[in-house]
Amino acid sequence: EKLIFACFLHDLGKINWKFQKRVYSEEEKILDSENGRYRSQELNKLNEFFRLNGKNYKKIDIRDHEVISLIYSLLFLDDDSWDQKIRTAILLHHYNEFYINREVHIRNIFDDYPDLEKYVKFLIEKKDKVNELLTHLLDYLKQNSDETTKEYFDNLRDKLKVNFKKIEELNENIKNGYSLSTKLKLFAIPDKESDGFYDFFVFLGCLRRCDYAASGTLNIEQSKNLAEDVYPELNKNIKGKLEQSELWQEKVLEKKDSNNLILIAPTGSGKTEFALLWAKNRGKKLIYTLPLRVALNDLFGRFGKRDKYFDENDVDILHSTAFVEYLKEERLGESVDIGARVTGIKMFSSPILLTTPDQVFLSSLKYYGFDKLFSVYPLSSIVIDEIQAYKPEMAAVIIKTVEAIKKTSGDVL
Repeated sequence: EKLIFACFLHDLGKINWKFQKRVYSEEEKILDSENGRYRSQELNKLNEFFRLNGKNYKKIDIRDHEVISLIYSLLFLDDDSWDQKIRTAILLHHYNEFYINREVHIRNIFDDYPDLEKYVKFLIEKKDKVNELLTHLLDYLKQNSDETTKEYFDNLRDKLKVNFKKIEELNENIKNGYSLSTKLKLFAIPDKESDGFYDFFVFLGCLRRCDYAASGTLNIEQSKNLAEDVYPELNKNIKGKLEQSELWQEKVLEKKDSNNLILIAPTGSGKTEFALLWAKNRGKKLIYTLPLRVALNDLFGRFGKRDKYFDENDVDILHSTAFVEYLKEERLGESVDIGARVTGIKMFSSPILLTTPDQVFLSSLKYYGFDKLFSVYPLSSIVIDEIQAYKPEMAAVIIKTVEAIKKTSGDVL
């Protein structure tokens, strides 16, 4: 529910003339010198929307749409902890000065974006039109949503009716130099990795993945029921491949099944099959990691085409030269949109993903965008194979990341 709302607020930040104009083609933006109108009727409507009584709000220059979303949040949000997290996640979902170099404070935001004050005045002066637009958007979302979220959009509609005064109060505080933070509060990100830290960065990662998926017209998750569509034939397929009527892996899992396990067994004993059956019991997507690309490539062939443990369309591979494996499929006469496939795989949307550890376990280094992985961990069962192959430095990074995976409710074998 919070994520749906964050996505909604995120897009409101794009109600900006300069941003909207970029959406249209050069031909649509041609201006008729005689009547001063654009070729696109929609663009003409936008042109009128950003004008009022001779004032031209088209000149407002705000380079980052996320800061405009903060102003719109006043129409729908209060100031509890989650409201602050939603605002701050929207602010930080793109790289900007506030991600690293600037304190996340509303006063700094107004200092860095001086035209934001003009945008506040625009909202107040166009209040009726803005209210009409937002009401229309909420009605549209309600009509095109499932039953579980229809009521939610009704609640937002009710809030919209009473909350325009918050924008007016913010404008008064700007004019009089009062503390803006009393009107627009943001989340103070904890220095230490507390529960609030993990909650926030899982949420930020979810928002980031939604934004990337929408921009690339990709599925953020493959819409499959894992138990019914991905794993149902796994036990039978393994028994058929190994030519065994009973599996030691099943017997061990009956006694020792757990969300977090360590398995020690000799080469060739069936640890891979154990990992697959363990993941099936978790009911989540499987991320299987190996340090060697050649070994991953072999598993990619085994899991899908050769051993047929899974439908080959459910199995993907991610490493620095993974596109070569998809090129091989094309050479075999299969039609594969390699660019779209690899881009989707980088979103970690696949039910079964084979990957090198650098793609999964570096989030503990807190590089920009690490939250994307945090958002994947709760949905995943993660296998660390050949742990003895890693150097101590990489093993330390993996162990630190495993702590994060556990704290975000992921499972590890």
